[in-house]
Amino acid sequence: MGRPLRILPRGTIAHVVNRSVERRTIFHNRADYWAFISLLEEGTDKGWVEVLGYCVMSNHWHLLLRAAVDRGISHYMKWLTATHAIRYRTVHDSLGLGHLYQGRFRSSVIEDDRHFLTVLRYIEANACKAGLVRWADSWEWSSGYERRYGLRRIIGELPVPLPPNWCRLISQDSPALPGDNWEPTTRNG
Repeated sequence: MGRPLRILPRGTIAHVVNRSVERRTIFHNRADYWAFISLLEEGTDKGWVEVLGYCVMSNHWHLLLRAAVDRGISHYMKWLTATHAIRYRTVHDSLGLGHLYQGRFRSSVIEDDRHFLTVLRYIEANACKAGLVRWADSWEWSSGYERRYGLRRIIGELPVPLPPNWCRLISQDSPALPGDNWEPTTRNG
């Protein structure tokens, strides 16, 4: 029996995650990270999704995607994981050595604006929480870095503005966003 299709219609925002087989390192050096970042950018040109956030770690990655067309997230993820696996295996001279990813990507649909900001914060803080950097937006392989330095053109326009202290929020230990009366006032911060 086949796996059920994920029907994610146009406009759906989802947190998408995939991890390498046995949590093996698949991003060994800057070239590996750059190759994947280039794929993210190349994939956005296909028109299936908008990338709203991302963080690439040594053995997994997180993406925050908005479907630009019906089933766009599924199309993008199929292309991204297959293309990455083929290119990775070619570069690392390991064609025919089995799967690169542990399985099909996992995804969860974003329910509302607060959920969106919570998930984006989780994604952009991932390297900081892992102790790889002191400031989350200094992790070069994340949308936090892209937002701070503007050196890439991967991320699309967010559906909700970021609070003015976003850079500090993603680097703090607090598990929640600011208080109940919190209202975002600016897109960048």
